[in-house]
Amino acid sequence: MKISRAPQQERSTQSLARLLDAAERLMKRRDYADISVDAIAKEAETSVGNFYGRFASKDALLNALHERYEHDRTRNWRAFLENPALGKMTLQNRIHALVGMAIKNYRERAGVFRTLVIRQWRDPGQLNARNRVLLAGLYDDACALLLKNRNEIKHPDPDRAVHVGVAAIAAACRENIVMRPKSMPSSLALTDEELADELSKMLHAYLRAP
Repeated sequence: MKISRAPQQERSTQSLARLLDAAERLMKRRDYADISVDAIAKEAETSVGNFYGRFASKDALLNALHERYEHDRTRNWRAFLENPALGKMTLQNRIHALVGMAIKNYRERAGVFRTLVIRQWRDPGQLNARNRVLLAGLYDDACALLLKNRNEIKHPDPDRAVHVGVAAIAAACRENIVMRPKSMPSSLALTDEELADELSKMLHAYLRAP
């Protein structure tokens, strides 16, 4: 009689997800360097032994979080691009949709993204070839989306302008949502909706300037 391994595999998957989810929750409140393995295990309602049964170290768990983050971001981005409503939008509306999507993505996983950015600043080699390709693909797709409205762009070099604009929007979101503490004098006291409106107006004005 053949014994199914499905229940055991399902429990293993759920145990892994609990550890990753626990680490993400803690990263919303603290820097990853200040989070102990014991704290992660406690948050996941499991044992330290179970943690080390899964991961050799905290760095190994962070690698798993990075892979899950990239998978979820790519899936959400593909769903966004496949929205039929995008096809008939003006440049202004398309910019607003793109900026809103960027802000939503940064906000949902801010703790994980902050940790990954800091790690990659310290050690650029942590961003492997596969993740570089995925990230480059996101930027290329965003630029291609706006260049579908090329006839509305007045900048003398639409391709360069769109690439500069997309990079500027990404940097603004990364700085104000992920990296900059609210206590800093230069932080922007804006809701996500207000930030989306202001960044959209800025990019639209830049692309429309002759």
